[in-house]
Amino acid sequence: MRYQQDDATGQALADAAIRSAEYFGLEVVANECFLVRTSDYYPAAIKLVSLNPDLIIAATAWKELRELGYEGLGACWMWTSAIGDQMGWDTAESRILLLSTSVAMAPS
Repeated sequence: MRYQQDDATGQALADAAIRSAEYFGLEVVANECFLVRTSDYYPAAIKLVSLNPDLIIAATAWKELRELGYEGLGACWMWTSAIGDQMGWDTAESRILLLSTSVAMAPS
């Protein structure tokens, strides 16, 4: 499951995630995009949760996904304190962080 911004960066991230999933033998059940100025993630979150994926890769919509009961694995290609707040620091232990650097932010 992949949820990314509908622009060149989002598409590049999606392409890399899909190729990686295929390489590791994972089935991609959805590849959803959202417009850059999107502020309501519930429609996509409802669709994603209904598919009952084992893993969602996204930087946004974690608040909505959690409210809808998603308890599967999560991965993110960036990390900020705001994402920790959205995902819930109490659940950060079950999340995968995909970084091209070794820098990550912890809660203050």
